[in-house]
Amino acid sequence: MNSAIIKTVSMRLVQIASFVVLAILLVAAAAAATSEPVVRETRCPEFQFMASVPFTDAQGKPKLTTAHLWIPEKCRIIRGIVLAQQNVAEQGFSENAAIRQACRETDMAIVWFYPGFAPTFSNADQDGAVMQKALDELAGISGYEEIATVPWLPFGHSTTGGFVQNLANWKPDRCIAQIVFKSHVDLTLPNNRQVPLFELAGNFTEWNQQKKDWTCNTPNFWGPAAIGKDRATTQRPMSYLLECGSSHFVMTDTEADMIAMYIRKVVPARLPAGGGGILKPVDIDSGWVVDLDMTNPKRSPAQPAKSATDNARNGVWFFDEEMAKAVETLMSVNWTRKTQIPVILGNDGSIPAVQDSGLFTGITPVAGEDGVTITLKTTFLDRIPANFTTGAGQELGHSNKGKIQIAWLGGNAVVAGPDTIRMIVDRRRTIYSSMIYVRHPGDDEYRPSIQPFGVGLLSHKTGKPQTITFPEIPDQTAGTTQLELKAVSDAGLPVEYCVIVGPARVSGKTLTFTDIPPRSRFPIKVTILAYQYGRSIEPAVQSAGWVERSFMLTPCVATSP
Repeated sequence: MNSAIIKTVSMRLVQIASFVVLAILLVAAAAAATSEPVVRETRCPEFQFMASVPFTDAQGKPKLTTAHLWIPEKCRIIRGIVLAQQNVAEQGFSENAAIRQACRETDMAIVWFYPGFAPTFSNADQDGAVMQKALDELAGISGYEEIATVPWLPFGHSTTGGFVQNLANWKPDRCIAQIVFKSHVDLTLPNNRQVPLFELAGNFTEWNQQKKDWTCNTPNFWGPAAIGKDRATTQRPMSYLLECGSSHFVMTDTEADMIAMYIRKVVPARLPAGGGGILKPVDIDSGWVVDLDMTNPKRSPAQPAKSATDNARNGVWFFDEEMAKAVETLMSVNWTRKTQIPVILGNDGSIPAVQDSGLFTGITPVAGEDGVTITLKTTFLDRIPANFTTGAGQELGHSNKGKIQIAWLGGNAVVAGPDTIRMIVDRRRTIYSSMIYVRHPGDDEYRPSIQPFGVGLLSHKTGKPQTITFPEIPDQTAGTTQLELKAVSDAGLPVEYCVIVGPARVSGKTLTFTDIPPRSRFPIKVTILAYQYGRSIEPAVQSAGWVERSFMLTPCVATSP
């Protein structure tokens, strides 16, 4: 099969995948008012390589940031890197299944920094040197030397939206695009105006919720208006999405799907077909534009940019018809539906307080018999809380269709069932208040709703002490499929595990190796952490000290017959 046929088939497969995603989005938008809420299990936690580099924080203190690298399993040449440094949504973004699938299809690697080293990237030369040092080290460790030089596609949530834009302003010739998630877009930066930008905004942001009017739901479509005013003079290739019912902290499945679609569009539009070289400029006339002021009955619908009228030409810009119409469909909903507020109740059945950050906090649930599984009770608020400046005490209704669902947002927890979460330890090696959220899809009368919660999931410090014994793990040969982990607790409680780094996943006590990218440099380090949370109910047992074990994956050496 010649290269032209291969290219045609590949392009056709990408088109089919995009049409499937669009069909899913359209069905979801049509059914949102009546369907049961379904939150996908989206986490793909493995990162095959990592490198730690020093930096100086805003207070002048020396610290380390760790760059975690994921390479698509069958990728031979990395074309670019999706960059993220941790704020709130970045871990979930970097582990999201839809995002990773789009990166597989476009040969994009992902590098996630934890902790974040420069949330706003305000000292570009200094912050850029830290980032480049990490990429240089990852290039050497992984065997994919191009990591040090390929273009970037940065993502940033809230504060780290500044990182994205200032990075593109510093090195516009190296930035494929900018993905700004629930953050301020600075339209005054001089150098990044022709770097494509996708802004995703929150419909009902949590910051200072108690100072907002929950009785009024008409959104302010200032985003599309500001974009249109700017594009009248700059022709900036800027895309935009405001999902009805979305929030500041949470990345919904729909938002993840749209970011994945954007990656599929922007990578071939910007990167030369053969790899390397100078980024291709954006052809504004080849895109589509749409007026997204959904409150305007005379707004201009999606249409080709090249033939758009003066009114429509300065609308929000997209790479093609498919994405323009997908966003237009998602935003063509009833924006004036009533407010409903799903919540998680405290241990005593009380309603937690809303903080200035927008998080409901004060929940410190007690784990059950196994010490890690927590049952949560959800409900809807029946009145606007007393600490609200507008409408305090006013009655609130809610949909009688569907159920409130719990989902993970960040931290040391996973969702275990419709009303349960489990405490875990992940590669961040921290125990702190986790963030989860509750959501409901709404109906014809009530809007979709999301509310995030800070939940205190702390280690157990009272009761009988326990110690973990975790035998050393010998080096393994690439091609090994599974390995049994054999840590034990002297309290007789089951030990759990997480993979810190390496091409592997863990379930129970079984470590399963994932496909190794074909150009990976051996030996490859795998690090496993063993932990046991203990129990807070009688007989109480303290949390055990964590134990880590590392071993190497070595190349499989062929033997002669």
